[in-house]
Amino acid sequence: MNDLTNMILPRPTLPAVLSLGLLGMLSPASAALLLDASSGVVHTSASTGVADKDDGSFAGAYVFLTPFFGGNLTDPAPTVSLNGFMRFGEGDGSDGSFLQPLGLVGMTRISPMWVDFRIGTSGQVIQHADPGFNYYGVTWENMESVEFPGKHATFQAIFFEAATTLQGVDFNAGDIAFSYADVSLFPHITETVIGLEDGADFATIPLLDGTRGVASYTNYGDFPVGENEYIHLRPDGTGNYTGTIAPIPEPATALLGAAGALALLRRRNRA
Repeated sequence: MNDLTNMILPRPTLPAVLSLGLLGMLSPASAALLLDASSGVVHTSASTGVADKDDGSFAGAYVFLTPFFGGNLTDPAPTVSLNGFMRFGEGDGSDGSFLQPLGLVGMTRISPMWVDFRIGTSGQVIQHADPGFNYYGVTWENMESVEFPGKHATFQAIFFEAATTLQGVDFNAGDIAFSYADVSLFPHITETVIGLEDGADFATIPLLDGTRGVASYTNYGDFPVGENEYIHLRPDGTGNYTGTIAPIPEPATALLGAAGALALLRRRNRA
């Protein structure tokens, strides 16, 4: 028998466990993204995935189970567009290079940041499928504006199938979240579309209700979602969604809690 099998390892002390927890909390994560981009699987990059690195799209590795706009999706398998959205069913044009306000073209779509994007030299699209089927997410990372080369964006959309806590935020089944790590291209592009649509029904944040999700720097100034904030879209019980902008809890809050527990334990040991 291998000697390692019979080896009795020392039982870790609580300070050691807390120290490991602190190290885990200090692990790097994508700023302002609810899901760390490195936790997913890259589908499309400059050298992988779809052949069309501009208006391309691919079949998402998931089938949605929870109702969307209060009903079951006719085609529950998402198609992920490089132009910053997921759609269900047939596409529109060259997969969305021409932006349209939500609810006008009969599409079913989840759109965290619909822009005419291309992969460029460093862009990639990443899928996050939770092993327990609690959520499915897509991150568009370092996507380059076709209209303004050299301007990029990083953002993600997450659809929750079950009650889940991410980064201290509690989500319910059916919730959808949009988070953003880089929107520095926003002052340069003509406009973007943010929200959900299912046929004539649409949902977005209150600021963009009047434009059906269309936002532009000319009309609104800074991007409507600030640093360390995200968009939370929650079913309202009537077949639509309530859209709010909420803060992503600072990791420092969790660190202070663990550090405080460790300090308390040390004081008790000295007593």
